[in-house]
Amino acid sequence: MVEHQDHDACLEMLNGLLSFDNLKALKQGSSYRLVQKSNLVTVDAPVQVDAENGIEEQIEKCRQKIQGEDYEGAITNARSLVETLLTSIEKELDPKASDPDGDLVKTYNRVRTLLNLDPSRKDISDALKQVLTGLSSIIHGLATMRNKMSDAHATSYKPARHHAKLAVNAAKTVCDFLFETMAYQRKKGTLKVPRPQE
Repeated sequence: MVEHQDHDACLEMLNGLLSFDNLKALKQGSSYRLVQKSNLVTVDAPVQVDAENGIEEQIEKCRQKIQGEDYEGAITNARSLVETLLTSIEKELDPKASDPDGDLVKTYNRVRTLLNLDPSRKDISDALKQVLTGLSSIIHGLATMRNKMSDAHATSYKPARHHAKLAVNAAKTVCDFLFETMAYQRKKGTLKVPRPQE
């Protein structure tokens, strides 16, 4: 009994050290296996997320594909996650929004305007302008990664795990920021939220 407790304490200590390298030792029968932990960014959505808009489904697919080493598929779903979110926000804030046309950059630019995130605004700091410009670069990058490194097209570059995690985490970070921005501006009263149709 004492040996078993010592063994568990050693394994816990070892895993504490391995966590710095994103690794974990798992017991399998009488041996151990070293696995890589999946440190993916999570999205806390303060706006409506349901089965209809598909956001939760895309988040889950990203997670599963990273874990299943389907890196091309993870990149496809990272891009789909952003597109699904942007479409959902646009439809919520603009009842006259047209159907999605598949152009991620144009959709983002429309949503950016709806959320008052245009970096050319005079009333925001230079530091925030840089970050907002960076978000546009992420959107452009995700669109390009999907075309060059995903399973949506013939790939010209075989992605590795770190490429897929970059795409997924970047997509989730953008989505989380847009969710939070929408909730904040709605609470502040700076969004033109459409009235429900009678």
